Amino acid sequence: MPNQDDADILYDLTDRNVHVPPEIWVQAWYLGEARSKLNSCYREWYDDRSESQHKLSDFMGAAAELLIYRLLKSNGVSAEGCRYIRENIFNPKLNNGGHDVDLVLAGRGYDIKSFDCNPNKRYFAVSKKTHENLRGHCDGYLCVMFPPRSKQALIMNIHKYRWVDDFEEKDFGNPHRMALVMGIDDFCLANRGDTWRPGRDSRNLYPRDWINELINIPDNRQSFIREYPSLMGWV
Repeated sequence: MPNQDDADILYDLTDRNVHVPPEIWVQAWYLGEARSKLNSCYREWYDDRSESQHKLSDFMGAAAELLIYRLLKSNGVSAEGCRYIRENIFNPKLNNGGHDVDLVLAGRGYDIKSFDCNPNKRYFAVSKKTHENLRGHCDGYLCVMFPPRSKQALIMNIHKYRWVDDFEEKDFGNPHRMALVMGIDDFCLANRGDTWRPGRDSRNLYPRDWINELINIPDNRQSFIREYPSLMGWV
């Protein structure tokens, strides 16, 4: 039977500005590294994004998921919810373009999205292919807004899956990679009533060199692998 308490815990986390511990960025580097290696095996021939763009996407997606998972666990999500997290945060058998969602709580599936607050990015975008793959399995998108190495993040309200069906289609110059988009300010207004999001000024960011030092400590890497054994051989 679905655990309604898990749904309540998730909804209590939304529409909030939260602290991001530095270890989230360290662990996101490890997880993003593993995902980049795995995803390179499944990229389509028409994917024209650069390697650095892929790595940033994998890094930010990993950070968003790890932050949500950490908050859920610290707020008492059920053993069932934790089990799904542990088994699916990195599963080479699932990360192949199928319809796996990032999170399942109280019988509902959610896909976690990140937005890196780059001022040059004008849209909240969802891959049309991914959206279709998730149909029937995803109830909503949970967007986490924060720049890389940020000390804070804005967790948006859950954006219902069916609402994305009405987004504008855009190809960004590549007709093989269609996206469903909404202007980022419009998305913020529709989601929570204002356009504020965390800034990219240095006061809001952990120093790059310090985070890199933490990444390069072997014990930090091994501790993360012990927590998620499926990463063995990939990190």
